[in-house]
Amino acid sequence: MAGIFKAYDVRGLYPGQLNEELARRVGMAFERLVTLEGDQGAALPRTVVVSRDMRDHSVPLSAALCAGLTSAGLDVFDIGLATTPMNYFATGHLGTAGGIQVTASHNAAEYNGLKFSLAGAVPVSGDHGIPIIERHALGEEPAPAAVPGRVEARSIEAEYAEHVLSFLDRSFEAGDAPKLRLAADAANGMGTIYRPLLEACGVELLPLYFELDGSFPNHEANPLLPANLRDLSALVVEQEADLGVSFDGDGDRAAFVDELGEPIGSDLITALIAGQMLQRESGGAVIHDIRSSLNLLRRSGRSLSEITAPLRRYAKSSEINFEVEDKDGTMEALVQRYATEGGGALDRLDGIRIDFDDWWFNVRPSNTEPLLRLVLEASTPEELTARQAELTAQLGDPL
Repeated sequence: MAGIFKAYDVRGLYPGQLNEELARRVGMAFERLVTLEGDQGAALPRTVVVSRDMRDHSVPLSAALCAGLTSAGLDVFDIGLATTPMNYFATGHLGTAGGIQVTASHNAAEYNGLKFSLAGAVPVSGDHGIPIIERHALGEEPAPAAVPGRVEARSIEAEYAEHVLSFLDRSFEAGDAPKLRLAADAANGMGTIYRPLLEACGVELLPLYFELDGSFPNHEANPLLPANLRDLSALVVEQEADLGVSFDGDGDRAAFVDELGEPIGSDLITALIAGQMLQRESGGAVIHDIRSSLNLLRRSGRSLSEITAPLRRYAKSSEINFEVEDKDGTMEALVQRYATEGGGALDRLDGIRIDFDDWWFNVRPSNTEPLLRLVLEASTPEELTARQAELTAQLGDPL
């Protein structure tokens, strides 16, 4: 795969790399994937869910995508503006052959893209599916179906809200405790759709940037970058909120800050959620990101900062990005130095992770941008600073 056909989606600049004509061709190619999946098992339905984010160019791209799908003989449930999780929900809830979300997620305003799933919201990836879409989208265009499909507008907001709120434990409402004060930053993205859900959870919502605007006038909709959490942290401190949450552009990623306005690593949030889930599902397993802290599953305390304090035994960096021309070669040089020669334990699950007794680092290539991403953790802040400087010297100037 090359160009805009990535490991997990299609992603590129609009209109130079991704435009209406290619979106239409991708729609026709998706029909081939649906048919091939049906040939390998039970025949899939002939209906696909399509939705989009708030970028201006998502409207014509979505229309072109639907034109390609229907030309190939597939029917479309168009659920309009939606988050990516809502697209996945609709795919399963409506019993369709798959779903396609028009979005560039956390990327800047000039990007757009397509995320795919098959029946049951099973992801389509570079290991399965996207190479087939690429081959047919860029190959000879097939003849249109003898009977074209049709587009039907559907609304799934009510069903989605009912589904999400079914997981809510309302036992806390029986007491006299004050409402949780939740500051939420939608970053002008699709997280704005979550407002009724958040309010239905019984919190006192303190909204920030809850106006849909695909130009992202306040900051990029990427909550994993610390700079994009500054406004949220300031709001938490100013309004004495108990918790802050920031969403990405298509609402499938979130980052949190505690009541002191301090960012909480996503691995620590995993630890908190995992602890709750394991109480319900005794003996269950937890799948976590390879970049997770060594203290992932430890938790205690009461307030959020107290709960996460025991999980901050190790000093950990944020994600540091480097623009590197030869990503594979650079990673292999690190493997040679730190694993082959240095004796570190190597894991290639996602990029490279190399572990030592008192520190580790992970370097992985971005699937959507020409970047290498570095995360590292050490037993002390001093060790972290030294190792970060050491690795930065080999990777170049951080962005």
